[in-house]
Amino acid sequence: MMIKKLFAKYRSNMLVVTLLLMSTVVPVKLLIAQSAPKWFSTIKNTTWQTKLDNNTSVQLLIEDRRYFIYKGQNVLLDQGSVKFTTGNRIQLRNKNGIGYLKLSAISKAGFKAEGRVKLTLTDQNLSGQYTKHNKTFERPMPSSIYLAARYGDVGALKGFTRTKIPIDGDKNAPVSPLAYAVYYHHTAAVQLLLDRGANPNYVTKDKKSVLELAIESGHEEAMKLLIVKGADINKKTKNGESLISKALEFDSLEVIKMLVLKGAKIPKWDHHGHPALYHAMAKFALKGNQVTERLAFTKYIVEKAGYDPKTIDKHGRNILFYAANLGLADTVKYLRSKGVDAMVKDKQGKNVIDFIAGSEHKARVMPLLK
Repeated sequence: MMIKKLFAKYRSNMLVVTLLLMSTVVPVKLLIAQSAPKWFSTIKNTTWQTKLDNNTSVQLLIEDRRYFIYKGQNVLLDQGSVKFTTGNRIQLRNKNGIGYLKLSAISKAGFKAEGRVKLTLTDQNLSGQYTKHNKTFERPMPSSIYLAARYGDVGALKGFTRTKIPIDGDKNAPVSPLAYAVYYHHTAAVQLLLDRGANPNYVTKDKKSVLELAIESGHEEAMKLLIVKGADINKKTKNGESLISKALEFDSLEVIKMLVLKGAKIPKWDHHGHPALYHAMAKFALKGNQVTERLAFTKYIVEKAGYDPKTIDKHGRNILFYAANLGLADTVKYLRSKGVDAMVKDKQGKNVIDFIAGSEHKARVMPLLK
C-alpha cells in the first residue's frame, strides 16, 4: 500500500532505477549461489544514466545482489533480486513479477541495454544507451537481520546484533542469518555473526547444516571460520551422506583438502552405492551433457586422502568401469598405473571392456585397457 501511495504522489518524468542485486523475502529453501560474470565488475558500483524515447531520465546503480527502483528524490518504489542468466542478460525479480536487462557494448564508459522491470502499476522500460552519472543515491537500510546477512551488510548486522534480536533468528524461521551469509559468500558477515555468538552447527528447516551450505557454495573462507568455531565436520546430510562425500560433488578441491586435513575420512561408497571417487573424478553439466575430467581431484583423494581406487561397489565394479565409460582417458591411464584391474567382472559378469561396449567414448580409452 505504501508503494502505491508513493507512486501516485510522485508521478513525474524523473525515474531513478537502482540495481543492487538483492532478495526481498526469506525463502524456505536457499537457491544455488551464483557467481557474477566477469563483465559485471565493469559496471557495478557506478551510477549510469540514459534518456528513454519519452525523454524520461533513468539511472542505474549496480552493486552486489540487490536492486532498487527510485523515482524523484530517493523515493523508493520497488525492489527485488537479480539472477544472472546466459550471456549478458540479467533477470530482475520482484514481488510484481520478473523483468530483465540485456547488456551489450559494455565498457568503462558505458553500455547499451534492452529490458524492462515490473513496477506495482505498470512495466518500466529500461532500454537505452547508458553513460556515467555523478549522483549518488541512498541505499535503504535492510529491514531485518536476515536481509542484512543476505546482502552482507556488516554495518546493519552490527546494529541488529546489539539489540535483543536472537542472533540465530526466530526459531521458526527456515534459515538463520548465518546461513544466509555463508551461502552468499559474505565472509565478513560470517566472521561478525560467529564472533557475536551465532551457532556454527545451526541446521536449517531443510535439514542442512551451515557447514554443508558452505560446502555447496564453495565458500572456503566460511568453512575455515566455521570449523575454527566448532562446526561438526562429521555431521551427516539429510540423505545420510558425510560432508566429505557432499564436497566431492562440488567444484572445489580446496574444500576437500580442508575437510581431509581436519580428519574427515573418504567413505568407500557414495549414498547411491558407487565408489566415492565417482563424483570427484569429473564435473557433470546437465546442459549439453558435458563431462569435465578432474584428474587433480582423483590424484589427491587416492594419494593424500588414502582412498583405495580398487574399491568394489555394490554393483561389483571398481571406479575404472565408470571412468572408461565416460571417456576420461587421463583418469583411466592413472588408475591403470595404480593397478586397478580392467578384467574384474561385475555382478552381471562384465569386465570393463564389456561394460563400455556401447559407449561413444570406447575408441578413446580402449587402448588403455588392454
